[in-house]
Amino acid sequence: MKIRYLTAGESHGPELTAILEGIPSNFIITKEYIDSFLSRRQKSLGSGGRMNIEKDEVLISSGVVNNKTTGGPIALKIINNNPLLIKRYTAYPKYAIFVKNNSL
Repeated sequence: MKIRYLTAGESHGPELTAILEGIPSNFIITKEYIDSFLSRRQKSLGSGGRMNIEKDEVLISSGVVNNKTTGGPIALKIINNNPLLIKRYTAYPKYAIFVKNNSL
């Protein structure tokens, strides 16, 4: 089976979401393992000052039970904990795009 993934969200929006399909059951995966990769990304080339004050953490909301995959789709969320960035962007539901506040 092929591994397929979908992503949704903006880096300056309220959260990023990922859905992974095709991961077999009983594959060990932990929040800490994913968080360690997110931490490495923050220290990589091109990281700015904002990345030094934010700490990304993943929320595994489905597809993993007791650190083992179930064989079903895995849902991951990375919540943006910076309220200043979230406040600058508002969802425009009719067109499903993000626009800056006061620009309508």
